[in-house]
Amino acid sequence: IREARFPNQGSLEDFDWSFNAAAIDRTQIEQLATGDWVDRFENLVMLGQSGVGKSRLLEGIGRRLCVLGKRVRYTTSGDLITRLTASLADGTLPRQISYWTRFDLLIVDEFGLDYVERQLDPQAGHLLFKVIAARNGKSSTALGTNIEFDAWSEYLGDAPLAMALLDRVVDRAVLLNILGKSYRASRAKRSKAPRPPEPNGGRRQTGRTTMSEYTLTGKPIIAPLTIVQSVAPSRCRGCWSCWDFIRHAAEAAI
Repeated sequence: IREARFPNQGSLEDFDWSFNAAAIDRTQIEQLATGDWVDRFENLVMLGQSGVGKSRLLEGIGRRLCVLGKRVRYTTSGDLITRLTASLADGTLPRQISYWTRFDLLIVDEFGLDYVERQLDPQAGHLLFKVIAARNGKSSTALGTNIEFDAWSEYLGDAPLAMALLDRVVDRAVLLNILGKSYRASRAKRSKAPRPPEPNGGRRQTGRTTMSEYTLTGKPIIAPLTIVQSVAPSRCRGCWSCWDFIRHAAEAAI
């Protein structure tokens, strides 16, 4: 598992199967986790918009296969391209190709989010193809992407290369198209807190109104000292991010 270099600690046991139950067939995923397709040198393509759980599923499958004794390596398309272009520059490309072909399963995630890395070297797409082609028919490759197959040509900017890459990846591949909701977007909506009430019910504060101007998270804030002192920490609901910081800043201005 250490050799696989998984980015997280996710597993299929921890996966939220209920969230996208209509889009993700757990039985099918559990079957993939047995590794039968790896024994047959087949590939896996997991397609879907960002946030539907592709990376977590790929990592969960990979972890199961590690337990079964398979050699697995996880990488992103961007990181793979960066390593390959660096090896091309220092003359170690054959060694790099050999390294990426030694694993029973190579998981290439985030294909479609590697635009910057590909722009740094016009040969990036061809280098990626070399790895996929070297593994074809000898070991398995799992690809996670948000790019539809008919858009690969436009994305790569090279129609012949896109066709050749598709031919190697899709050949004897299990294709999963996840048409589900985004986990991250859902979490963001649930965690969005309502706007906290203003101190003193929004009424104008009477009494001493010494002002202290300071910066909190890069934004200038005006804090009346009397308001700061009247808000107890236990009642803070996010309107002041740091009670001590605000109190000390206000007192320092006196």
